[in-house]
Amino acid sequence: MKDEKYQTFEAFLKEHRLVKENQLTYYVEWVRQFSEHCKGKLSNITRDAMTGFIAGLSDRRSLADWQIRQADDAVNVFVRNYLKQVHGINIVENNLKKSVPVNPGRDSWVEVVESTAQYIRLRHYSRKTEETYIGWIKQFAVYLDYKAPILTSSIDVKNFLTRLATERHVAASTQNQAFNSLLFLFKYILHRDLEDIGDTPRARRTRKIPTVLSVDQVRKIFSCIDPEHLLIVEVMYGAGLRVSECMELRYQDLDFESGMITIHSGKGDQDRMTLLPKTLAGKLMNLLQKVEATYRQDVKDGYGYVSLPYALARKYPNANRLLEWQWIFQSGTISQDPESGNYGRYHITDTTIQRAFYKAKTKAEIHKKAGVHALRHSFATHMLEKGYDIRAIQELLGHRRVETTMIYTHVTKKRFANIESPVADINITSASPLFHETPG
Repeated sequence: MKDEKYQTFEAFLKEHRLVKENQLTYYVEWVRQFSEHCKGKLSNITRDAMTGFIAGLSDRRSLADWQIRQADDAVNVFVRNYLKQVHGINIVENNLKKSVPVNPGRDSWVEVVESTAQYIRLRHYSRKTEETYIGWIKQFAVYLDYKAPILTSSIDVKNFLTRLATERHVAASTQNQAFNSLLFLFKYILHRDLEDIGDTPRARRTRKIPTVLSVDQVRKIFSCIDPEHLLIVEVMYGAGLRVSECMELRYQDLDFESGMITIHSGKGDQDRMTLLPKTLAGKLMNLLQKVEATYRQDVKDGYGYVSLPYALARKYPNANRLLEWQWIFQSGTISQDPESGNYGRYHITDTTIQRAFYKAKTKAEIHKKAGVHALRHSFATHMLEKGYDIRAIQELLGHRRVETTMIYTHVTKKRFANIESPVADINITSASPLFHETPG
């Protein structure tokens, strides 16, 4: 493309408001690089060319994960929208759909799933996102009875989402999760647009009050949990962490001098700081000493490797065997990383803690419907009851909007502390008794 065509692409992005104003320059630059990758020939724009371009960017250590995704979005907008709408060139019909399996059956969908997994990894999404997307795509394939992937349509997606809402009665967030998974499938793997699904029945979005444990109930559960997992739940409650955030803490994330814990890539891929409880500092220091001793022995034995986020693995290729990147809540066994093939210790799984918490809650005879995530809710509520500023609590929890944090004002005891029920105004002793004693 000539410079004037770059300008036309930028004008197209502006007109259709496809990207924010401050991102226009970057989208144009990614397309320029992609054009060079294809040697300026439209005939070279294929699925393999697009994948190869993104794969090449993934190998560049200087690029962050969000830049890889931005480049991929720019290329897709250019190929799928700009060339078709402005120049009448349908690359999708001419080249991209040739890569979509045309035969029905399980094997075709296995190929689709593998392609999806590969593309998700190229875009550097988290493992959990990959597992979620792949899980829904597999369910979609079963629902279609393994219909030929190339024949799937928006109607299939609409019917599948309708079934989730009307027959399986899933939550709104679950239905949205399924929709996002299939949207990814159609956009990047099947190269189809999802149309006419606006009237799809939606699962009802209900506002639920979070389950909160009292301080005494938290104390009882902690007294009943097995010693191996006690510190984990103490940190979750003391710092207001999600279970995954706690399990993924690394050696360098604890700053005892400032009394803070750094959470990397939390919900929404956001970093934040939260409290390192002073009462737990001694226990955590002892734990880090044990982690270091185990690590040094593992290195002597030829192990000691740890998995790193995609961008860091590219930027610091030798960091996967450094102490600072080791998980602090390590597994007791050495295992092989399925991606790198290296041997090291993974962190304790979320499921292990959830089971340990449920067992302790049952033993403590706490009959609330509360999972381990209730510790995070309890942290927020108890902080509010102590009188701390809600904006500070919002930052500690990592909420983007203060309205999300405000939900805890509905469960704090202080809110209703000075309100007395009208039943107190009734003279119960003068009322007719419900039960009469039978004379002896």
